[in-house]
Amino acid sequence: MKKIILLVTTVILLAGNLSAQKFHFGLAVTPATAWLHPGSDDLAGNGSEFGFNYGLITEFAFTDNYSFATGVTFENKGGKLKSKEMTDSLNFFGEYKLHYVEVPLTLKMKTNPVGSILYYGQFGVAPEWLTGARGTLKYGSTVIADDVDIKDNVNNFNVSLVIGLGLEYILSGNTNLLVGVVYKNGLSDVINGDGKAMANSLGLNVGVLF
Repeated sequence: MKKIILLVTTVILLAGNLSAQKFHFGLAVTPATAWLHPGSDDLAGNGSEFGFNYGLITEFAFTDNYSFATGVTFENKGGKLKSKEMTDSLNFFGEYKLHYVEVPLTLKMKTNPVGSILYYGQFGVAPEWLTGARGTLKYGSTVIADDVDIKDNVNNFNVSLVIGLGLEYILSGNTNLLVGVVYKNGLSDVINGDGKAMANSLGLNVGVLF
């Protein structure tokens, strides 16, 4: 994690030599709903988790309308799963709370300003590295484990498809207020062991770009 933060910080410092029209940086927060999508026949979804994500965002403009957008985000994901084809009294229930450091790699496409507002679409992938995982496991009504460390049962690397839509309100100069919706569709299995599931999320992205 320290290496990732150091790398992005170095990029920002080097980018300081670029003109303001070619480089933007800022901060963003994203309250999001996260859930696990089963990828194996023996598991079913059983509920979602609320997460609060935050981090640094950077944009490198190719033109006035196209930018490479990246940064470092601290992501909270997870969800609830249960086993299939069993009565509730014999069923397995699992609640997962997953924590990642994410470095998104996306293309951001902006319209020309309409008054003080410009609209954008965003598309790309988001590699993520696991920093922590907690879980609650039940068999029927019997609690096997309550909010315990399950990092060994979760894969260390995850990658998601990123799709975002939103707008930027020009406050003054190069300072913009950003508001958008971001959907992340998991492409890799997060479970290390039996079963398979992908981590998805839908959030409201709010930030400031300078």
